[in-house]
Amino acid sequence: MIDGKAVKPSSVTALFLEAGAAGVTPVENPRAIDRGSALLGVILAYPHRKLPQSVEMTWELFTDTAQKVPVSVTDPAGPVPDWATPDSPKIGWKNFLKTWTDPQVALVKIGTGRALVLPVLSIALLAFALALIIKAFRSASGRWRWAAAVGVVVVAAVTLSAFTVSVPLPGQPGQKAATDISRAILTNTATAMLETEDAAFAEALDTFVPSEEAEAVGAEMRRGLSVTLPTGAHAITDSIEEVKIEKIEPRANGIDVLVRWTANMSGGHWGHQHRRRVSYRGLLDLEETDGVWKLRGLTVLSADLKP
Repeated sequence: MIDGKAVKPSSVTALFLEAGAAGVTPVENPRAIDRGSALLGVILAYPHRKLPQSVEMTWELFTDTAQKVPVSVTDPAGPVPDWATPDSPKIGWKNFLKTWTDPQVALVKIGTGRALVLPVLSIALLAFALALIIKAFRSASGRWRWAAAVGVVVVAAVTLSAFTVSVPLPGQPGQKAATDISRAILTNTATAMLETEDAAFAEALDTFVPSEEAEAVGAEMRRGLSVTLPTGAHAITDSIEEVKIEKIEPRANGIDVLVRWTANMSGGHWGHQHRRRVSYRGLLDLEETDGVWKLRGLTVLSADLKP
């Protein structure tokens, strides 16, 4: 039951397992196992677009010797241990998270970082002072009054010089802007990779990948950015860190960026969480259209586990 509605799994995976020093892991050669002592692991997947408010299931597999089954329910805040028994077979979870927000892809609107800083109030006041000076020269009398007025305006212009307006200038992004753009694009790729259904994945890509490039970029994301757990499931990216630009190649309407980054990844594995830090190096083909940056091309050059 998810949010009070009965649902069916989208997939069911069964694996023979073995317990050892490395924990519970899949058996590499199932034909060689002893059926009398074999362990069977079953994964039922229930994809859901948003974090639900409640989840409930009923455990019915009890035997005379197994009347108490350990349970671990894991959410973004961490695991919660529990037990299932014949008298209390229902396992439940409720959403008590206060600060959680569902990950969403977002438009990448980041300026090039080049701007002309103008003290607009001071410029306006100085223009007014110039007009007063012209008026004073044309006046036959009372010039001292005009001079005093000009002095007041000039003092005000100097005092208000800290009030400025930045006017963005056209041009290619600098190092900082390219880093910010790359980080935002990579965060979008991580969010899109959460989608397990093709239609939802394509919808997520549509926000930051041109439609004509979506198939190629999506395929490279699946190939180069996926981290598979021993269960066969894919880990998720919790955060993108240490984005470092190695090279920027300007081109029409965009840039090609050679970049390194680190992805903090996690995933459930037979009752406990695996966490990994993966260092990536890749080439991003970035294009700006109407102030929005999009990913036209992606080539993942390397992926290495970090200690």
